[in-house]
Amino acid sequence: MNRLLLLVASLILVSTANLTGIALLAKPESPEAGLNITVHVYNYARIPAYTLTRTEKQVADYFFRAGIQLQWEDCTLSPPKAGSSSSPCPWDPDPSDLVLKIVPHLDVKAEGFRGDVFGMAAASQIIIINERTEEIARMAEATYPVVLGITIAHELGHALLGPNSHSKDGIMCPRLLGIDFKKAQSKTLAFTPEQAEQMRLTIHRKKNLQAKGKEMP
Repeated sequence: MNRLLLLVASLILVSTANLTGIALLAKPESPEAGLNITVHVYNYARIPAYTLTRTEKQVADYFFRAGIQLQWEDCTLSPPKAGSSSSPCPWDPDPSDLVLKIVPHLDVKAEGFRGDVFGMAAASQIIIINERTEEIARMAEATYPVVLGITIAHELGHALLGPNSHSKDGIMCPRLLGIDFKKAQSKTLAFTPEQAEQMRLTIHRKKNLQAKGKEMP
């Protein structure tokens, strides 16, 4: 059972883990004023609204304890018309925003990735494969929102930290076991202090570039 759980709970993503030293849990702290980032969510997997809201709260808590405020914009499955300013999900989001797409299924082997991939992050674009999170939730001693929340937080972390950003402990660990799900349920699973600082610096840099772009004539 432990071997099977290790296999199905592996968050092996597109990058290679660089495991250096023992990572410590990030200390809880309040986000800096204005240090927030918007995540546009496309729920192609049609996860029930209650479950998705519960998951988003869990993910937001991970980032809150890293000093970052997440703002969720849940997008409809039918995208808005081009040029519309009333939709929270624009065709061309701000450079500092992240776009999260939860898909029911993805043939990762056909796309050139390993078969045990749960999700992937490329720049500001994140994809979560829902059937993989459902598989883990069935096999592990954890609820589906907990597993989905960890997976989303992990991929958002890659979007802000880069592909080679795995750590030995915490949310960015490439392989999560039963003990990690228990930590998530007791709110002791977190980003490392170094990861939290790097993500804050990344957001500051993105927002500064965005502000400079708006100032250009």
